[in-house]
Amino acid sequence: MSEIVEPVFLIGATSGIGGEVRQRLLERGRRLVSLSRDPTKLGPPVAGETQRQCDLMDGNSTRAALKDARIIISCVHARFVDQILKVSNDSGIRLIQMGSTRAFSRVPDPTVNLVANGEKSLKASRLSWVMLQSTMIHGFNGEDNIQRIRQLVRRSPILPLPGGGKALMQPIHTSDVVRSVLACLDNPNVTGPIIIAGRSALSYRDLVHAVAKTEGRRILIIPLPIPLLLALRHVLAMIRFGPRMSREEILRLQEDKCFDIGRMRAELGVNPLDFIEALQLSNEQEGIKYE
Repeated sequence: MSEIVEPVFLIGATSGIGGEVRQRLLERGRRLVSLSRDPTKLGPPVAGETQRQCDLMDGNSTRAALKDARIIISCVHARFVDQILKVSNDSGIRLIQMGSTRAFSRVPDPTVNLVANGEKSLKASRLSWVMLQSTMIHGFNGEDNIQRIRQLVRRSPILPLPGGGKALMQPIHTSDVVRSVLACLDNPNVTGPIIIAGRSALSYRDLVHAVAKTEGRRILIIPLPIPLLLALRHVLAMIRFGPRMSREEILRLQEDKCFDIGRMRAELGVNPLDFIEALQLSNEQEGIKYE
């Protein structure tokens, strides 16, 4: 007699990462319960898939959606952890939750606290849980991180960057995020918070030059002092194509965002792409030639 495999309940199945995870699970032939606030956005269910409405701001909706869940993958913001725990806080439940390395920011910010509080709630729960603390994700349909930079370098050969773009970052490609999620699903012994990031860090300046190269352009980067940017942020927000950034977002631009991915490699078995490799993969998928 074959072993009965529990279905996976996927919260946020219509999000960028959630959609990628959903596709991979269906390709695996895994039984799947896809959850979305608006299930009509999922399209018709495919073989092995059940679709349910789940509004995490509505306790009754969440309870009905997760009433028989034993394995949950949550691709929504960590601020919703408490809503999930209110209806699914049993020792026999496995939760794989997306998080963010923003929790490590030294800049006081309510969004930072929301991520950190989600992890605290998980630590106090009875669940078997993993929180994948991700750096900036790129490469999925609808992402606006790298796409925003593309638009900027297409519009002008000159790009002012805070501090000249010297701060380090370690973006991760969506394919490595999905591989990490699936590794947590395959190995129930992996628990706790795990940082997931690209293979190596690079400066914001080098990232912009790499993106510009794919566009066949050269960019002159002008250093912009952080105090000046803070003083001008309200003026810039009134310009049609000007950036709309909070004070906290501007201050975080000074922070290096590079992390140790030892657990990602050792426990998840994922050796991530570096940014150039990841950019080439995304460009191949979009039909952009990289020279």
